Amino acid sequence: MWVEEKSARSSKIHPIFTLCCQSGAVSLPQFLPTPDFLQSLLDNPRFKDHIRTYNSMLSFTSMGGKIDNSVLDGQGPYAFRINGANYHKIGSLLPSPGNKPKFAQLYVHDTENEIQNRIEAVNFKSSPAKIEASVLHGLQCMLDDINPYVKVFRNARDMLTESHIPNLSIRLLESRDGRQYTRPTTNEIAALIIGDGTEDVENRDIIVCTTDGYLKRINERHPSYMPLQYPLLFPYGEDGWRKKIAFTADSIRSRKEVSIREYYAFRLQFRNTEGNTLLHGGRLFQQFVVDTYAAIEQDRLNWVRMNQNVHVIEFQKRGLPHAHILLTLTKDDKLNSPDEINDIISAELPDQHTDPLAYETVVKCMIHGPCGVVNPRSPCMVDGKCSKRYPRKFVKETRIDENGFVIYRRRDDGKSLNINGFDVDNRWVIPYNRDLITKYNAHVNIERCAQTKVIKYLFKYIHKGVDRATVVIEDNSIPHNNNEKQQYKQVDEVKQYLDCRYVSAIESCWRIFDFELQQQYPPVEHLQYHLPNEQFVIFRDSDRIESVMARPGIKDTMLTQWFEVNIAHEDARSLTYAEFPTKWVWNKDGREWTRRKNKFSIGRLYYAHPNSGERYYLRMLLNIVRGSTSYEDIRTINGNVYPSFKAACSALGLLEDDNEWHESLIEASTWATGKQLRNMFCSMLIFSEIKNPLDIWERHWEDLIDDLQSTTRRETGSRAIKVGKMAFLSKRGVSISFIGTQQKCKACEKTVYVVDQLSADGVAYHKACFKCSHCKGTLKGVLCGKPQFEQLFKKTGATQFFMEKSNPIQPNAFGNKEIRNDDVVGNFDIATTNAQIRKLLCCRNLQAIICMINRSIDASRNSFEEAKDNHI
Repeated sequence: MWVEEKSARSSKIHPIFTLCCQSGAVSLPQFLPTPDFLQSLLDNPRFKDHIRTYNSMLSFTSMGGKIDNSVLDGQGPYAFRINGANYHKIGSLLPSPGNKPKFAQLYVHDTENEIQNRIEAVNFKSSPAKIEASVLHGLQCMLDDINPYVKVFRNARDMLTESHIPNLSIRLLESRDGRQYTRPTTNEIAALIIGDGTEDVENRDIIVCTTDGYLKRINERHPSYMPLQYPLLFPYGEDGWRKKIAFTADSIRSRKEVSIREYYAFRLQFRNTEGNTLLHGGRLFQQFVVDTYAAIEQDRLNWVRMNQNVHVIEFQKRGLPHAHILLTLTKDDKLNSPDEINDIISAELPDQHTDPLAYETVVKCMIHGPCGVVNPRSPCMVDGKCSKRYPRKFVKETRIDENGFVIYRRRDDGKSLNINGFDVDNRWVIPYNRDLITKYNAHVNIERCAQTKVIKYLFKYIHKGVDRATVVIEDNSIPHNNNEKQQYKQVDEVKQYLDCRYVSAIESCWRIFDFELQQQYPPVEHLQYHLPNEQFVIFRDSDRIESVMARPGIKDTMLTQWFEVNIAHEDARSLTYAEFPTKWVWNKDGREWTRRKNKFSIGRLYYAHPNSGERYYLRMLLNIVRGSTSYEDIRTINGNVYPSFKAACSALGLLEDDNEWHESLIEASTWATGKQLRNMFCSMLIFSEIKNPLDIWERHWEDLIDDLQSTTRRETGSRAIKVGKMAFLSKRGVSISFIGTQQKCKACEKTVYVVDQLSADGVAYHKACFKCSHCKGTLKGVLCGKPQFEQLFKKTGATQFFMEKSNPIQPNAFGNKEIRNDDVVGNFDIATTNAQIRKLLCCRNLQAIICMINRSIDASRNSFEEAKDNHI
């Protein structure tokens, strides 16, 4: 154990640890020392590389999870990960006629050729020469001497061959009579039975028949579940977890039995007083911990299947442990200038002589790749390109782009090093903070972010859900039967979840040890609110309504108790409902507010959709009014009691000039995606009374499409695409847009701006022939100078060109405009769609507006795809 694993309530001087033994509540028999022959192999790197294969050749059971080898594409450390449901199955004692023996059958059938049979039973993906027959023979002899399960199956072999008993079964016993075994005997784990073994069978006993041709699934709660699968990790046949393992006698707990998670959290610890065969298993140990967590989760899901509906279970996203941390700085600490950013964040190689520690750490932890041509199998490679955009370009000075991201300084200063024959310079350095990486000697990527929109998507990345997700909408109805009655098939949500689940070794350990998955400061108190007599009540279908309504304190909620505190305490009346958690603490058990004595918390009211009626207006008031003692008091403005919360909002001037709709979109834009905002705007148009929908569109259209640029870049595979508002201004108000990239003129080799698509007022012009502004040579699609605008000007009557922030650029001067190599120059214009939406908003053609908004994003992506396909 290391000090950071201590209990949060203990000090570093006197640490108290709980994850291993639950503060002494869990005590299990210690493992025996590793057998000498196996210990000699565990010190052999060649054996450790193939330990999973050796274990598979000696295992009694098969494992059903699908191994995901996609994580092994790069050159990083080995990582074991499975996909889908995992289970262990065992077959009959003898193979079916014509089939070769597998797993447990190898201990019984044709044992004169056992070594060769075991080698042939493994489906090798590479040469079987990597398996040494002498090593396999030594392991088999070792298990013959010490493993009770091997002895049971050997006894069955002898009875089948010597006594000629035609119908023999092995019953692997589930019951242990409350005792715990370090080294169980054959009589304690199994019984040999003449017959099919089904008479008086216990619930979870495993019956292995002579030849029934079926595979039997072993229950995760069976104590033989793990030792049958991992004979090299449990050479003495040590029991796995089972029910009725009690806590220690002096522990005080409401639950009396050790859970499966607590059991394996105890087992996965180094102890000097016991054998550590399990923890020295290398790649096989990774498989074991994944298998263990799969069994833990399966046990939970079995309860879910029998007791309630499926709930969402979130996972970490990668195999290795890592954290995404978002820090909000005070105004005085914010990094506002390039010099301030350079003081904190660097993307360059440190000086090897003046700062050798930082240099060593950067080289070891903060160099990307290498990827690309030298390593096309790197995990970052997608469609032949680095998805992280390495190597970056040399940049003389740090600057901030229009999206709020920092383009860090990467000077071409001649510093480089050779990694595995590949030259690396500043273009391959991942941004870092010198103090953090040298303190933790680890990969710590640090980025500066300054725009609200970017922060919103960072929050979404931090809380982005499960590793892989599959969403399927299907018709679960079955065609009419002969009785013309509609039937429905049962949807197994547990199976659907397991089918799309991925579990890795480190994630499994993290879960088994019950480490925290997230942390947030300051803590947030989510405040419930409701309309009068509409409290949220939870009850079962079988509960009687009378008994539910008679529950003590059923009418007491956070909101109603806020009223009571305001009546009793004058100082509390200075706070709004949202501010209340800063001074008061909600006691869930007592269902009351108590005065805060220490620490700090902020309050947040649950979101209410603008179309939710009075609940929406109640929320608006709760963020403003102070010290209310009743619902009527909330509706009282300047001594006048208004009949509704909406009327009270109107009296406060909150509803003037569509203010509530503007505020709703502004608030939602801090957390909602563009798609969610578009749906919200459509709902407003359909169900709400909006005085000036055109003004709402004009003020919020950029938020409504804020996901267009990133989505289009991702779908087209081109980062040279930028979404911005661009237009030619003319007497007729014609809108112009173009999509383009930088290229070199083949005639004069000058860098020019190439247009793939040009449109005016919705009419597209593709690959028009223009002249290069440098050499005047004809070049398709070049936009750089006055000649290419002449015909377009005649059509539109445009007199001035506006780009990005409405900075005027004369048409004949565009060819002289400096375009830096690292500028993003692809563009999409929403002006045409804007013009059409404005017309529809003015005539209040709501249905057409909704269709236009919902189609605009897809249409823009299609235009990008067409431009990309037609690229010159």
